Amino acid sequence: MTEKLATFRTEGGVVALRFERAYDATPDEVWSAVTEPQSIRRWLFAEAAIEPRVGGVFQLVWSEDERTGGAVLVWEPPHVLEVEWNEDEIRSVLRIEILASSEGAVVVLDHRNATPDTAVGLGAGWHSHLDALGEILAGRETDAERWRPRYEALRPEYEALVGTG
Repeated sequence: MTEKLATFRTEGGVVALRFERAYDATPDEVWSAVTEPQSIRRWLFAEAAIEPRVGGVFQLVWSEDERTGGAVLVWEPPHVLEVEWNEDEIRSVLRIEILASSEGAVVVLDHRNATPDTAVGLGAGWHSHLDALGEILAGRETDAERWRPRYEALRPEYEALVGTG
């Protein structure tokens, strides 16, 4: 199944991307997958540190040169995680909301305060990472080698989306 692209919007000269994904998993299962370092490694393919409190440390490391981090802004298990997303060229905010549904859980991922240039990579990245999250929630394994081609295939679609926004 092909998931639809993010919703793209501008807010005062900066860009925001919003994804909504339904998963056949409980909100608690989804919360664990998005907040526990061993689960994060399986779908974001990064080493993670999250202090489970407002003001706590948030950090993701893909490689020595590729990392993001900041502080936890909202910690409301099992429904809301909001963190600073600080990279070299990006000073943005990531918010993940997990809602119960009759068929499991709905994840609303909102990444705001990006630039149009960074929104392309964020869009393709989050889209393909949310695909990987769905795989692990369904009990299947995924890996970065399968993720990368999906990311590359989505980049032109996000370039078009951001370009028309």
